[in-house]
Amino acid sequence: MDQTPDKKSFFSLRPGWLNARDPALFKSSELEIVVNRKTIEVWIFHLPPLPIEIETVEYDHKANTITFVSQAGKRYDLGIKPRHLTRPVIEKAERITVAQVYEGMPQSWFNLPITHKPKQKGDKSL
Repeated sequence: MDQTPDKKSFFSLRPGWLNARDPALFKSSELEIVVNRKTIEVWIFHLPPLPIEIETVEYDHKANTITFVSQAGKRYDLGIKPRHLTRPVIEKAERITVAQVYEGMPQSWFNLPITHKPKQKGDKSL
């Protein structure tokens, strides 16, 4: 059976907005987030190397933000907010693959667990 997903399974987010509460790791032009809604996979492709070692990723459903948490416990905003079409996949994901890209090709990557900061009571689903 062919495991190649059709193109309609993938959504990307760009451009985005900065979250002012945590320092941003990347400019919006330095990263891309791609999701596969059939396999519930999320990839973050970035150009510059990560300046820190990341332990986990947090997705805040209410604020719609993705935050990297370092091994030292310091929080870093990703630098963009997910777009509407990517949110349902990110909300269901259990891990995120982070990949550094050089000259258009992934050079190194790793998986990180994602924790979900739930919506508060009364928040409407998207």
